[in-house]
Amino acid sequence: MATYTLWNTLQQYKVIIPIIQRDYAQGRKDDRQIEQIRKGFIKNLFDHLVSSVPLELDFIYGALHQDELELLDGQQRLTTLFLLHWYLANRTEEKLQKIEIKKNLSQFTYQTRVSSRMFISELIQHGHEIQIKQVAEDNKLSSMIENEAWYLAIWKKDPTVISMLTVLDEIHSQFQALVNYSKITAIELWKALTIDKVLCFYLLPMNDFALSEELYIKMNARGVQLTEFENFKAWLQGYLEKSIDNETRKDFFNQIDREWTDYLWTLKQFSSKSKDTNKPHNLNFDEMYMQLFKSCLLCHSYVLATFKNAKTESTYDKDEKSLVSRLRKNLIITTDEYEVLLGNANSQVQIMQNIYRFFEFLKNYSGEENIQDILLNIFNSKDSSYEAQAQFAILYFYNAYINNESQFDDWFNVTKRLVNNAKNYFNAEKDLISVLDAINHLAVEISENNILDKIRSLTETSEIFKKLTTAFDKQHIEHEIEKAELIHHNAAWKSLFRKYEKHDYFYGQISFLIDYAKDEGNQNVSMDIFTKYAEISSKIFTDKFLKDEDYIFHRSLLSIGDYLVKDGSNWSFGRQVFNTVRQRNENWRKVFEDKDRRKMLKTLLNQINEGSEFESLKNIISNNISQVKDWRSYFIKEPKTITYCQKYQIRFHNENEIYLLSSRQMNGAHAELRTYVLYSKLLKIGFDESKVQYVEVATSSENPSLIVKSKDLPILRVKFEAGSFKNDFLMQDSVINEENGSEYTELLMRPEYAKVIDLEKELMSWVEVQEVEEVA
Repeated sequence: MATYTLWNTLQQYKVIIPIIQRDYAQGRKDDRQIEQIRKGFIKNLFDHLVSSVPLELDFIYGALHQDELELLDGQQRLTTLFLLHWYLANRTEEKLQKIEIKKNLSQFTYQTRVSSRMFISELIQHGHEIQIKQVAEDNKLSSMIENEAWYLAIWKKDPTVISMLTVLDEIHSQFQALVNYSKITAIELWKALTIDKVLCFYLLPMNDFALSEELYIKMNARGVQLTEFENFKAWLQGYLEKSIDNETRKDFFNQIDREWTDYLWTLKQFSSKSKDTNKPHNLNFDEMYMQLFKSCLLCHSYVLATFKNAKTESTYDKDEKSLVSRLRKNLIITTDEYEVLLGNANSQVQIMQNIYRFFEFLKNYSGEENIQDILLNIFNSKDSSYEAQAQFAILYFYNAYINNESQFDDWFNVTKRLVNNAKNYFNAEKDLISVLDAINHLAVEISENNILDKIRSLTETSEIFKKLTTAFDKQHIEHEIEKAELIHHNAAWKSLFRKYEKHDYFYGQISFLIDYAKDEGNQNVSMDIFTKYAEISSKIFTDKFLKDEDYIFHRSLLSIGDYLVKDGSNWSFGRQVFNTVRQRNENWRKVFEDKDRRKMLKTLLNQINEGSEFESLKNIISNNISQVKDWRSYFIKEPKTITYCQKYQIRFHNENEIYLLSSRQMNGAHAELRTYVLYSKLLKIGFDESKVQYVEVATSSENPSLIVKSKDLPILRVKFEAGSFKNDFLMQDSVINEENGSEYTELLMRPEYAKVIDLEKELMSWVEVQEVEEVA
């Protein structure tokens, strides 16, 4: 059957969108699916124009009447093609046959609305007047068109015109990015479009059928449009004909329609009833299927190798998500991209086998691990994280290479702990690809072997160990090896480890507890001692203690030593948040893993009596406070200082420059340590809040201060600078300070301010004068 292009069709026929047709919809706004389709379709058109590889746009149905073609189906595709022709014809600076171009483009018209027809006509006639190249980076082509003298206000209410302008903006945006990326010109694309016949379709005349409204309705209004998954499934069935035998294909697609559908329906029902606000509740059934296929494709070894070896993501559109992100977030993937992802015939067979095993596993799994949450996390389009995709990969690779029910629990737990503590916090796609690649290799290495035996046999010189270190910290890998070794010698360790690995905060990392249970030579690990430390720690690291309003745990540990951990330019007391890899690692985990801080924690745990944890912590503070003679004493004696730090962070320049941060930056509100302690103490001894005010600042160029008001007296302002309290008095038009001699001294001695001065002296006595050292 002969193929047509829009250009040679317009040379032969007047293309009419009849009155019965709906408005042009590919530019519809505020519709996520339409936006994906629009971006994906236009990108696909540009990709083929650049590569000169023909793209068949399927069938166009219409009725031929001499020199007129009345469209029945294909309106959306041809309208977008028309706009692409208009754009490239008016974008090029080459000398084209402008009259002939106008004549051809004028062959395209809408009869749905008079206003739509008028807009298309005016757009064609005045297109050459629009300086498309002058559209600013931060502006839109549609804005330039709307500012033209010929543009009518009535068109702002025409859905077809609005949609056309949106599509022109998208075409312009992608063309700009394409030019920057490949240096191709508009004239080259124009020639590919009109001469090389890259974008083509089949034209099927419907003259033999009764062209009634009923026929149109059957072809264009079949209820709901086919979903992305329905289109993908239909395409995939045809595409796999050459690589997969008929019986296998039939079984695969039968399972999609039956048992796998039943499983996803059950999962959808489970999600809708979940009380977890972090989980999606109104899942779309077809989108669930589509996401599973895309996530499986992202894990496939052939695909991973492609991503891993690519220096940069092969996308030129700055607004387009990369292919990795589009797979992960369930965005539009073109059929050309699917063909690349599926690879050759052998790869296609392997992918289909893996997906088949994967769905069969989901359908039949009845173990203890909560795999439903892993699936729900990848369905959450608003927050489909790299970590969620990596956890999904644990299930995929198990089914692809291991598929041994007796080994699943060990595989799941070992790999989940590694994923939960991956390097670089999943900050970028390359981190995700590294993790997927490492898990893939580990699954291949394990294959039919016993998982824990394979883990305990890993050595630093082995290739698989080296591969794992590209994605996971060496110490975490060694931790898994150590646990596997202990379990090998005493199987009772497995259930004991599992109990505490599932603790909300330890999140699989319990190396510090094993370290506490070792003898002096580090040769043996006592199960009893491990259990003792694990029980106490699992109670301390809970909301009961980490969210305690008096910060008993933080202050008791601070009374033993300076345990604060570095977090960028700040130092952290340790927060109770642990939702992400970053939050877990840049928090109490640094205490667990640092040699000196780990000793401080052990010293504290040794002094806690199980069953009376709060009393034990209070006793630790009271027993140690007299020995603390540095800046820590202010936090230990005045818990309100920690309350001020909403993110549990301070900025520590040196002993005399310590700032309490309400957020994380000095350009946010912050207080100075000693003046804030003074402020808190004054309130405690009865000063009225209306008389005592703390003045925060949000810049590094000023110092926070405390002001104390007294009737008929100047306002006392207190700052802490250069290692001591600095007092002055604020008058309406002047400031009284030390330079004012006796006037200043008399004000300091007034009984209204005497308690303030006495408290300043007391606070200064809490610390011993030390040589100031700047802290980086």
